[in-house]
Amino acid sequence: MNHDTAIAKLRNAAAKSRLAQSYLLTGGTPQLRTRIATTVAQDVNCQEKVSCGSCESCRLIQEEVHPDIVKLEGEGASGQIPIQAIRQRLIPLLAHSPHQGNKRIVIISNAEQLAGPSANALLKTLEEPPAHTHFFLGADNAIALLPTIRSRCVTLSLGADNRISLSDDSAALYAEIEDATNHQQIAHLVKKHKDREQWVQILLHHSYECRSKLVSLLANPAETAVQIKRIRQALDLARKIERHNAHLGLAIESWLLQEQHVKSKRTK
Repeated sequence: MNHDTAIAKLRNAAAKSRLAQSYLLTGGTPQLRTRIATTVAQDVNCQEKVSCGSCESCRLIQEEVHPDIVKLEGEGASGQIPIQAIRQRLIPLLAHSPHQGNKRIVIISNAEQLAGPSANALLKTLEEPPAHTHFFLGADNAIALLPTIRSRCVTLSLGADNRISLSDDSAALYAEIEDATNHQQIAHLVKKHKDREQWVQILLHHSYECRSKLVSLLANPAETAVQIKRIRQALDLARKIERHNAHLGLAIESWLLQEQHVKSKRTK
């Protein structure tokens, strides 16, 4: 479904007091998923009951300073959400009623960034969700999350927004990339072609295509050593392209991991 359809579905549920405790938004972009969750947060907390955009609650949400809207994001070089963010920030907050609004909204637009312990800590909260709190998790692909987390969420697929079309120039560069035989050749192409928007287009396109394959690779313990090496190389390359954009980093990781997997199969 597209952005408007997702919003309409959630608004209808809220109007009937049937908003689920936890949602999983798959596909789209992290920004789109955050925008959807923020729109719902404004709807359920508006002091005029109509998402007016001008009351104190709406303004605080728009300015990202509302005390009852909680966003968890990756931190540090790893880009992961640490367990401290769940135990020391989120859980103590959830022990209390909303400070100002009707509902507390927790937004994790990149739930793939939850490390193992963080995911397990969040799972315990999802199993016994506090009253007046709704969770909005996001992921490129639901399979990247723990099955137990997925099972406790109502999933809304934004898959139609994942279809990234390539321009002629980007398609030509994409062909060059697929012909590359190692990480160094790809790094050379990155250095040679400096149009960031072109790279954004290509990387998002490829990320959506091979995300599920990346998850399959990570689930195979026999390839752990190769994975660690390629992920480190991918992260180095990702920082050269966009130091603070975790989504691009994920795209490059999946790209190189998939390429390594394919080439290792060819040599066997």
